[in-house]
Amino acid sequence: GTHLTACAFLMFFMSLSSITTSMLNSIGLENKTLFYYIIGGLLMLISICVLPNILGIYSLVVGFFALYGLTTILNLKLINKNCVQKPKYKSFLLYSLILILPTALFGIIIKKLILPLLGSFLTLILSSGLMVIFYILLCVGFNLVSTEFIVQKFTFKFKRKKQNLA
Repeated sequence: GTHLTACAFLMFFMSLSSITTSMLNSIGLENKTLFYYIIGGLLMLISICVLPNILGIYSLVVGFFALYGLTTILNLKLINKNCVQKPKYKSFLLYSLILILPTALFGIIIKKLILPLLGSFLTLILSSGLMVIFYILLCVGFNLVSTEFIVQKFTFKFKRKKQNLA
């Protein structure tokens, strides 16, 4: 659990790196994203080879942070450079990070309330689902995501499934 806790912040960079790499690959910048990933991978290898005497097992965490952090930063700079319409991700990321705090608090409260009643597995499933719903409601409430967009996505999938059944 201690090592997993130390690595938790990496999920943010891993997901952003994956999303931005996919975006850049779709506009024909595969060579650049591959180059950025190789540079990050080399930094990770250096971290794994050099830092274990100093940091122990946490040198792997530093290596993964070098890999995904660098890839994310370089990808975001490349997106800003190559996209005609500049993305407005800075405010979205800031608000998203701020909204994670009440969502985490909500999850802790839910866990404390239902863990004695349902056990670990069901508490994990129920609290995770409720946290996702709570986070979506916060995003809609603060206009980070429009309700029309959500309704459009769900109705399109539902209509498509109905057409396939007919």
